[in-house]
Amino acid sequence: ELSWVAPAAIVAPLPDTTMAVAGVQPPSAFDTKALTGRFSGALTCETCPGRHVSLELRADGTYSQQEAAADGTLAAPIVNSGTWAVEDGDAEKLLRLDPEIKQAPDRVFAIEASNLLRLRNADGTVLAGDDAVLTRQ
Repeated sequence: ELSWVAPAAIVAPLPDTTMAVAGVQPPSAFDTKALTGRFSGALTCETCPGRHVSLELRADGTYSQQEAAADGTLAAPIVNSGTWAVEDGDAEKLLRLDPEIKQAPDRVFAIEASNLLRLRNADGTVLAGDDAVLTRQ
Protein backbone atom coordinates (compact mmCIF):
# COMPACT_ATOMS: atom_id res chain seq x y z
CA GLU A 1 0.00 0.00 0.00
CA LEU A 2 1.40 3.37 -0.99
CA SER A 3 1.01 6.55 1.02
CA TRP A 4 2.24 10.03 0.30
CA VAL A 5 3.03 12.80 2.76
CA ALA A 6 3.54 16.34 1.51
CA PRO A 7 6.89 17.86 2.45
CA ALA A 8 6.59 20.42 5.25
CA ALA A 9 7.90 23.19 2.97
CA ILE A 10 4.76 23.17 0.80
CA VAL A 11 2.14 22.80 3.54
CA ALA A 12 0.58 26.21 4.12
CA PRO A 13 -1.18 27.08 7.37
CA LEU A 14 -4.95 27.21 7.20
CA PRO A 15 -6.46 30.70 7.18
CA ASP A 16 -8.29 31.94 10.27
CA THR A 17 -11.97 31.42 9.50
CA THR A 18 -13.29 32.60 12.85
CA MET A 19 -16.52 34.51 12.29
CA ALA A 20 -17.42 37.57 14.35
CA VAL A 21 -20.68 37.19 16.24
CA ALA A 22 -22.51 40.15 17.79
CA GLY A 23 -21.91 40.29 21.52
CA VAL A 24 -19.18 37.64 21.40
CA GLN A 25 -15.62 38.77 21.92
CA PRO A 26 -12.35 36.87 21.38
CA PRO A 27 -11.01 35.16 24.53
CA SER A 28 -8.40 37.89 25.12
CA ALA A 29 -10.99 40.68 24.98
CA PHE A 30 -13.37 42.12 27.57
CA ASP A 31 -15.29 39.52 29.62
CA THR A 32 -18.82 40.00 28.28
CA LYS A 33 -20.24 37.41 30.70
CA ALA A 34 -19.45 39.81 33.55
CA LEU A 35 -21.61 42.45 31.87
CA THR A 36 -24.77 40.39 31.30
CA GLY A 37 -27.73 41.17 33.53
CA ARG A 38 -30.21 43.94 34.28
CA PHE A 39 -29.45 47.66 34.53
CA SER A 40 -31.75 50.60 35.19
CA GLY A 41 -31.64 54.33 35.71
CA ALA A 42 -32.74 57.70 34.42
CA LEU A 43 -31.53 59.14 31.13
CA THR A 44 -31.80 62.88 30.77
CA CYS A 45 -32.80 64.72 27.62
CA GLU A 46 -32.66 68.41 26.64
CA THR A 47 -36.01 68.27 24.84
CA CYS A 48 -37.93 65.84 27.08
CA PRO A 49 -38.64 65.24 30.78
CA GLY A 50 -36.16 62.36 30.85
CA ARG A 51 -36.77 58.64 30.78
CA HIS A 52 -36.65 55.77 33.23
CA VAL A 53 -34.79 52.97 31.44
CA SER A 54 -34.57 49.26 32.15
CA LEU A 55 -31.99 47.31 30.13
CA GLU A 56 -31.34 43.57 30.07
CA LEU A 57 -28.11 42.32 28.46
CA ARG A 58 -28.27 38.59 27.64
CA ALA A 59 -25.32 36.22 27.31
CA ASP A 60 -26.33 35.38 23.70
CA GLY A 61 -25.52 38.97 22.60
CA THR A 62 -29.11 40.22 22.53
CA TYR A 63 -30.76 42.88 24.68
CA SER A 64 -34.18 44.21 25.56
CA GLN A 65 -34.86 47.72 26.80
CA GLN A 66 -37.92 49.49 28.17
CA GLU A 67 -38.26 53.25 28.51
CA ALA A 68 -40.96 55.27 30.25
CA ALA A 69 -41.22 59.06 30.44
CA ALA A 70 -40.14 60.39 33.83
CA ASP A 71 -43.27 62.56 34.02
CA GLY A 72 -45.65 59.73 33.02
CA THR A 73 -46.65 61.32 29.70
CA LEU A 74 -46.20 58.11 27.67
CA ALA A 75 -49.28 55.89 27.59
CA ALA A 76 -47.12 52.76 27.37
CA PRO A 77 -43.40 52.07 27.75
CA ILE A 78 -41.23 52.11 24.63
CA VAL A 79 -39.76 48.64 24.11
CA ASN A 80 -36.63 48.05 22.03
CA SER A 81 -34.53 44.97 21.37
CA GLY A 82 -31.51 44.07 19.29
CA THR A 83 -27.91 42.99 19.68
CA TRP A 84 -25.10 44.35 21.83
CA ALA A 85 -21.32 44.31 21.59
CA VAL A 86 -18.33 45.65 23.49
CA GLU A 87 -16.00 47.98 21.56
CA ASP A 88 -12.74 49.76 22.29
CA GLY A 89 -13.17 53.49 22.83
CA ASP A 90 -10.39 56.06 23.07
CA ALA A 91 -9.78 55.46 26.78
CA GLU A 92 -12.47 52.98 27.83
CA LYS A 93 -14.60 50.05 26.76
CA LEU A 94 -17.92 50.94 25.15
CA LEU A 95 -21.19 49.04 25.03
CA ARG A 96 -23.05 49.48 21.73
CA LEU A 97 -26.74 48.62 21.48
CA ASP A 98 -27.76 47.93 17.87
CA PRO A 99 -31.58 47.97 17.67
CA GLU A 100 -33.51 45.60 15.42
CA ILE A 101 -35.42 48.61 14.07
CA LYS A 102 -32.81 50.08 11.76
CA GLN A 103 -34.42 53.54 11.75
CA ALA A 104 -33.55 53.78 15.46
CA PRO A 105 -30.02 54.98 16.22
CA ASP A 106 -27.48 52.87 18.08
CA ARG A 107 -27.13 53.73 21.75
CA VAL A 108 -23.63 53.76 23.26
CA PHE A 109 -22.57 53.54 26.91
CA ALA A 110 -19.14 53.77 28.53
CA ILE A 111 -18.54 50.71 30.73
CA GLU A 112 -17.22 52.24 33.93
CA ALA A 113 -17.48 49.00 35.90
CA SER A 114 -19.39 45.75 35.52
CA ASN A 115 -22.19 47.50 37.44
CA LEU A 116 -22.23 51.00 35.88
CA LEU A 117 -22.99 52.18 32.32
CA ARG A 118 -22.74 55.88 31.37
CA LEU A 119 -24.56 57.12 28.24
CA ARG A 120 -22.33 58.47 25.45
CA ASN A 121 -22.90 60.00 22.03
CA ALA A 122 -23.23 57.49 19.17
CA ASP A 123 -19.52 58.00 18.34
CA GLY A 124 -18.52 57.22 21.94
CA THR A 125 -17.69 60.80 22.93
CA VAL A 126 -18.79 62.27 26.26
CA LEU A 127 -22.29 63.76 26.44
CA ALA A 128 -22.79 67.28 27.74
CA GLY A 129 -23.76 66.96 31.40
CA ASP A 130 -22.52 63.34 31.49
CA ASP A 131 -24.94 62.34 34.26
CA ALA A 132 -27.05 59.72 32.47
CA VAL A 133 -26.17 56.40 34.08
CA LEU A 134 -27.61 52.90 34.37
CA THR A 135 -26.66 50.73 37.35
CA ARG A 136 -26.84 46.96 37.81
CA GLN A 137 -29.96 45.67 39.53
